[in-house]
Amino acid sequence: MILSTDITNHFELISKLFLFLFKIIFSIVAFKGRMSTKKFPEDTDVDKQMILNMCIYASDHCNPCKNSIMYFKWMAAEMEEYYQQGDIEKKMGYTVTEGYDRTTCNPFKYQIGYIEVVVEPLMTAWTDFLPLICKQEVISKGLDENKKLILQKIQETNNYGPNNNQDMLQNSDEMDVDT
Repeated sequence: MILSTDITNHFELISKLFLFLFKIIFSIVAFKGRMSTKKFPEDTDVDKQMILNMCIYASDHCNPCKNSIMYFKWMAAEMEEYYQQGDIEKKMGYTVTEGYDRTTCNPFKYQIGYIEVVVEPLMTAWTDFLPLICKQEVISKGLDENKKLILQKIQETNNYGPNNNQDMLQNSDEMDVDT
């Protein structure tokens, strides 16, 4: 199940979840019947494993769905981890992984790409599987608000020079966010 957190499996897992959800939506009456008999969604090891894998995968990528203060603290720590890896790659003479060079990477642009390519499709599919209240909490109160703040920070940081990128993350701690 831990392999479900590997980003290389992202599109395969999303496709499987969409296919799975299509099957459920196509037979919604039967699905509701199965839910009431505790065969959720089907009493097969394959479906159980898929749900467990998606649960772990969603939890691994849920930080942009948390309240803004928690998300921006996580984002700063995540980007620092990537930057440290980029520092090591540069020191060893390797090509620095895209997005891991602290002198050229705008962390907010990096995050909006991560949100739009990985988190948003994943959480949209995953919350379709969950009760409506989960979708409102995860998508509306978390992801959408953070995405809006990230886009705002991209606008604010467009004037930063390439050597000021490190200051961006430090200044993000001073963001005016409501929790």
